[in-house]
Amino acid sequence: GICWMHSIHCTRRDVKPDNMLMAIDGHLILCDLGLAIKYDPKAVTQPKVIGTEYYLPPLGEETSFMVDYWALGQCSNSRERTLAA
Repeated sequence: GICWMHSIHCTRRDVKPDNMLMAIDGHLILCDLGLAIKYDPKAVTQPKVIGTEYYLPPLGEETSFMVDYWALGQCSNSRERTLAA
């Protein structure tokens, strides 16, 4: 889903487990696309990075496709965080 969004020049901006559904065949479907935007890397100013705090990139990161990949990595860490609690 993330690769497809990026292929149409959109960034998801709120990738997290709560925004993923599992299909019957086992693949993940992204839902709640309310924060998704059209991304133009050549724009002079970039939209603010927004989303759920735990899944946000380090401070200073501008909106880009990398924001979605950072959040996806945090999703794999969130399972460990939940189990440790």
